[in-house]
Amino acid sequence: MLLEHFGYVVLATTSVDDAKSIVKQRCPDMLLMDNNDSGVDFEQLAEQVKGMCPDVITVMLSPYYYGSHGGTNDAIDRIVAKDDGPDVLLSHIQELLGSKDAMGRRMSRPV
Repeated sequence: MLLEHFGYVVLATTSVDDAKSIVKQRCPDMLLMDNNDSGVDFEQLAEQVKGMCPDVITVMLSPYYYGSHGGTNDAIDRIVAKDDGPDVLLSHIQELLGSKDAMGRRMSRPV
């Protein structure tokens, strides 16, 4: 997986309930949501997750936005177009989370 190759730990799930369960156990640095037209209200999910973990960064991949930009509300920090490709997604994640060192540890997080 792309993110794991660059030193990020990825906890993947395909359900909202599983995602919330993971977040309840341990606040992640980032919640990456894939808007696959599944009927999920991603803004609501992001709001719920930020309610549990206020410092979490939320990023949504969307087929409906062309070009990357800030989120649609305060709960979604960034929207990245799926058509932008993995290099653009990785650059946004590195910008939002900071760089990783050779051991996979986060070196800094932008303020």
